[in-house]
Amino acid sequence: MQRSLWISALFLVPFGAGCQCGSETGLTFDFPEPDVEVMSDDAPERFGQWASVDTAPDGVQLTMSYFDPDNTAVAYAIGIATADEDGLATVEWRHERIDGYPTSELQDNSDDVGRYTSQRTAPDGTVWVAYHDNTNQQLKVAHRLGPGTWEDPVVIEGTGGEFASMALNPVGRPIIAHIDSDASAVKITRLLEDGWRTDVVYEGRPQDALDEQGNPIVRPAGLLHTRLIAQDGAETIALYNAARQSLVVLEGGGNEFEAREVDRSADVGLWPSLERAGDDVVVAYHDRENEDLKLATRTGGTWSVEVVDEGQLRGADTEVFIRDGDVAIVYFDGFENDARLASRQNGTWALDRIGADDNAVGFHNEVVRAGGRFWAVSYSYTNGVPYVRAL
Repeated sequence: MQRSLWISALFLVPFGAGCQCGSETGLTFDFPEPDVEVMSDDAPERFGQWASVDTAPDGVQLTMSYFDPDNTAVAYAIGIATADEDGLATVEWRHERIDGYPTSELQDNSDDVGRYTSQRTAPDGTVWVAYHDNTNQQLKVAHRLGPGTWEDPVVIEGTGGEFASMALNPVGRPIIAHIDSDASAVKITRLLEDGWRTDVVYEGRPQDALDEQGNPIVRPAGLLHTRLIAQDGAETIALYNAARQSLVVLEGGGNEFEAREVDRSADVGLWPSLERAGDDVVVAYHDRENEDLKLATRTGGTWSVEVVDEGQLRGADTEVFIRDGDVAIVYFDGFENDARLASRQNGTWALDRIGADDNAVGFHNEVVRAGGRFWAVSYSYTNGVPYVRAL
C-alpha cells in the first residue's frame, strides 16, 4: 500500500470541509479533508500537464490528476475554485503523490509515468486514475481509498496506455479506452468481478495516398487521441486515424463495437471530445488541413458535420460540454496561444476568448461543473500551473 501526501497552499482560498454524504442512496461517500501538516516545500513547482478534472462527491471541490514533468511522475490534487468578476479563478490545491516518486531519500525512481491521465470519482467516494507508463509502454491504474491513501498501482499486462480515457460503469468500476501504438490498436480495459480484462476493439491499417506533389505513398498505420463516454450501458469512443486522416467513432459495449468513419473531408479528427446531448452524440475535433474547429452530430443514425470556428490555427485540445441544453466547446487557439469558448445559441455560434494576456493557455483543456457553475481548466506553459476560469 502506497501512502503519500503533500499540500500546496498556492492561494488564500479557504479549503472546504470534507463530505460525508450519500445517505439517500444508501452509499457512503468518504472524502474528508486531509488532517496533515502543511508541507509546501514538497509541492511540485510545475503541475497540471495532461490533467484530468472531476468533481468530488460534495459537488463543490475540484479534483485533478496530472503529470508532474519535473519528477516524471503522476499526482492528484483537490481544491475549491473562486472567481473574480471577470471569471478568473484562484484555487488552493492540495496534492497527493500517486506513482513515480522516490520511496525514500536513498531510493530513486527513474520510471517515466503519468502522461495521458484520466480520473473519475466513483459512487463510493473512492477515486480511479488511469495513466501511461512511458518507460514500460503500459497502462497503469491507481485507486484512492481515502485521503493520501492509494493502493499500489495495477499494471495492465501488454502494451498500451497512450491517450487513456476513463469512464465508470453503473456500479462504479472503471472502463478505460487507450491506444497500443505498437499494434496500432484501440483497446478497452475494464474491471470485472473477477479482475481486469483487455480487448482490442479497433485496429489501424496502412493507407495508400498521394503526397503534396501527387506521388503515391503509403501512410503507416497510426491511431491517436481516444476519448470515451459511457452512459446507460452504451459506450462511445472517438479517435483520430492518422493513416486515413479521419475522425472515427466506435459505438457499442463489452468487446463489440461498430466503427464508423464520420469525417474524412481533409486531415480531420485530431483532439476529439464527445458528449451526449439528449439522444444525440456530439463530437468536437480539429481539422488540421484547414486549421478549423469542427463539430459532428449524430441524430438517430445520421451524422452531420459543421465548421464552428474557421479562424487561424483553431480547434486543437477540444473539450465539448452541454450547458443549458446547448453545445459549448473550449478549445485551443494556436495562433494566439490562447483558450477560446464556442457557444451555440439559437442555432448560431458565439466565439469568445477566455484566456489571459501574456499567458500561454489552452492546453490539456478540461471542463467540469462544481459549485453550481462550469469551470474551464487548462495548463499554462507561461506559469507552469493550471489556468482556471469560470464560464
